[in-house]
Amino acid sequence: MYIRNGKGGVDRQSALSGKAIALIRIYLSGTFVRDWLFVSDRKICGSGELFPVPVDHKPMSIRNAQYVYRNIADKLKFPGHTTLHSLRHSFGTHLIEDGLSIFSIQKMMGHQHIRTTLKYWIFKSPVRVF
Repeated sequence: MYIRNGKGGVDRQSALSGKAIALIRIYLSGTFVRDWLFVSDRKICGSGELFPVPVDHKPMSIRNAQYVYRNIADKLKFPGHTTLHSLRHSFGTHLIEDGLSIFSIQKMMGHQHIRTTLKYWIFKSPVRVF
């Protein structure tokens, strides 16, 4: 998967699970495909329309995505404080656990400095090296 304008405005290659790819293929095979997979929940009133209609051509806002995630995390009773950014940390940690090289992880995460990527390794490694 190619990520454009990700965290820090960085473009990079990353990975998607087989399940995610299958779901995206199902979505794309539909007769009506919107511009965005996660669309805005904002509504507008067009000329001659009595009720507001969804704006399908706008992406979901970051704030709305955070709100949706927080509600799901609360319902699932996730322990401690978790945010959407926690998913990014989990991804990096799983890559370490799967034995991917630290340099590959650096590239996938879009880290400019290896020090940032090493934080994942230091926290997961059974032997602390300082």
